[in-house]
Amino acid sequence: REVRLWSKLEHPNILPLLGFFLDGPSSPNLVSRWMKNGTLTKYLQDRPLDAMEICNMISGVASGLIYLHAEGIIHSDLKGSNILVSDDDRPLLADFGTAISLTSRSLAATEMHGQKGTLRYMAKELFAQDNFTGHTEETDIWAFGMVIYVCFYDSWLVMLTQSASRKYYLGTNHIR
Repeated sequence: REVRLWSKLEHPNILPLLGFFLDGPSSPNLVSRWMKNGTLTKYLQDRPLDAMEICNMISGVASGLIYLHAEGIIHSDLKGSNILVSDDDRPLLADFGTAISLTSRSLAATEMHGQKGTLRYMAKELFAQDNFTGHTEETDIWAFGMVIYVCFYDSWLVMLTQSASRKYYLGTNHIR
């Protein structure tokens, strides 16, 4: 299911699927280009970004998400660790294992996906026991809002930590 869905996607902010191979009876092994910058989460930890760089990153994530929704696909697990950063610093949406195609959505698909996702990024309606509809474009947008929050908060936290570490280093190494 993931291979079928992912293989049809083509957008500058979607990680391209290069192929897959089977290694025994388990799920297929998916092949994509190696991203040396890693995930957005790691990228933000390794290098603090200024507000304009964060806005550019967020804009790329939004562009990829708009494309998915226009194609009738709900990502349903959007988060920093499912966004890779290309060599030219472009965010690439990845991990379509829990993605839902609205064109082939059924009750079984809704039940199968249920409350899957990452707690920090999940919309409150995904926890409601009554009138549960599963993941929707709106729950993806909630997760996108959490990505925005994390981008700004984590970058700020890294800068603050580095600044505090620098001050501590300067303060302790110059006192005789």
